[in-house]
Amino acid sequence: MATIKDVANDAGVAVGTVSKVLNGHHVSAENKRKVEESVARLGYQMNYYARGLKTRYTYTVAVQELTARGSRKLLFIRSGSCLSSETLKRGEGFVAACKERGLTYEVMDSGDDAGGFNEEGIYDYLREHMMNGKLEFDGIYTSTDGLGIAVLEQMRRLDIQAPKDVQLIGHDGLRHLNRGAYLLSSIAQPVEDMACAAVESVIHLIRREPVKEMTVLPVTFVEGGTTRIME
Repeated sequence: MATIKDVANDAGVAVGTVSKVLNGHHVSAENKRKVEESVARLGYQMNYYARGLKTRYTYTVAVQELTARGSRKLLFIRSGSCLSSETLKRGEGFVAACKERGLTYEVMDSGDDAGGFNEEGIYDYLREHMMNGKLEFDGIYTSTDGLGIAVLEQMRRLDIQAPKDVQLIGHDGLRHLNRGAYLLSSIAQPVEDMACAAVESVIHLIRREPVKEMTVLPVTFVEGGTTRIME
């Protein structure tokens, strides 16, 4: 069975480029063509199950919630490093879920957020995907809540209302002053459980005991005013 490295070698590109093409991220038209031709020639198939429960299930909740509320054409917007990271995994889970459901989707990479979110780039992207005053997408998932808030601000500049026109879900579960209302509808992480798991891992390390490579904890969808209320 062909591997992603086989595809990269056949196409004459880096493994990272192949990964971007397979996960819907932007690459040059030429590299996209090379990768797609190699995938077809080698019969390469992505093994989503091998990505593990965390990607396959945890990161697909946003797609489930958006479609359950009527969204059918989705957009994932991420920011951060192109190296292996949680935001990349969230995008991979989003793509996998959309493909499984036969949904129309696109992925926008807004770049590294070290110096702040690329708000003008987000604005331009949304404006370019508008027709007759309406955005092409009716559901947006962002890799973090901070990015989701930045997207919401650019939507307002374009007179796009959430959730009336477009539903928006972020990721992290940020709250006003850390305990008030949620800033937007989001996939909330179990912070207390994560802290306990981290402490437990440190204790195991101190005792020179084996530590799990990955701990999968359940996430929760929370309403924050940017998604429609289900009846």
